[in-house]
Amino acid sequence: MFSEFNIPEILKTDRDGFNFLAGLWHDAKDCKENITFNFDRCKFIEVNLAAVLGAMFDRLLFNGATPYVTYPDYIGSRRSLVRTGFYKNLRDDAKNEDRERYIPYRRFSIKESLSFKEYIHDEFTHKKRFPQCTETAELKIIEIICEVFANAVTHGGSMYVYCCGESHERFGIPMLDMSIVNMGTTIPDLVNEHLYRTFQKELSPCDCIHWAFKKGNTTKSTPGGLGLDILNTFITLNEGKLQMVSGTAMVDYSDGEHQFDSLDYPFPGTIVNLEINCADNKTYDWTNDNDEQQDIF
Repeated sequence: MFSEFNIPEILKTDRDGFNFLAGLWHDAKDCKENITFNFDRCKFIEVNLAAVLGAMFDRLLFNGATPYVTYPDYIGSRRSLVRTGFYKNLRDDAKNEDRERYIPYRRFSIKESLSFKEYIHDEFTHKKRFPQCTETAELKIIEIICEVFANAVTHGGSMYVYCCGESHERFGIPMLDMSIVNMGTTIPDLVNEHLYRTFQKELSPCDCIHWAFKKGNTTKSTPGGLGLDILNTFITLNEGKLQMVSGTAMVDYSDGEHQFDSLDYPFPGTIVNLEINCADNKTYDWTNDNDEQQDIF
């Protein structure tokens, strides 16, 4: 038996892109035979989405399928996927070209929390174009992203976390994108399970994600949350973007606003997509006093 799934000509971090990926998983998840992800027609892909494809690829292997991936015919998308290391991880005949432009494709197991922290430091916050931060501000950003990792592998029950990204221009503004992906229990499921246990009203999938971003909200038995509210504050001040996809819910935080969307099919885990505005000339600082953010100067 053989199944083939075509990657579209354009795959971006928008509702169409995330909806396609969720639908791809819906169609492929029960396959037990050879599966090919066909990139032949893919002219453009936002490379951080390779983290989503890599997560699905591994889960298909775990489910008993034998997945394959083809090279794009188009040089732009092929070069990006090779240089970020995606094909190096999936095909032995590919060579990785390391570039400052790319955040390399990596998979981290539940035992690699220290390696993940070093990866975020070296490949994300220490990129040349990342906004200026004091040491305390940088450590706080890294701490929050590591909390996302820890939640995925402990609370969400995911075996691995997948990451990659790239530096690029959007409407003439230099941006730095990174996606963090897991295939564990979705945020809507975790939040509604917590609300049920604490005799609170069930929320819609999108409202569950919005709940997780509010300061102090947590599904853990101990006080505190993921710090997503702090990360969202930084992204808002930076004029960047923070997206989260989990289950059928997609929430997009930008310009101090949030936009909800629902996907046609559920994504079986969580995608966190960070888009940093590298034209930001502010310097960020952080104080531990009352866990509040200090003024930008």
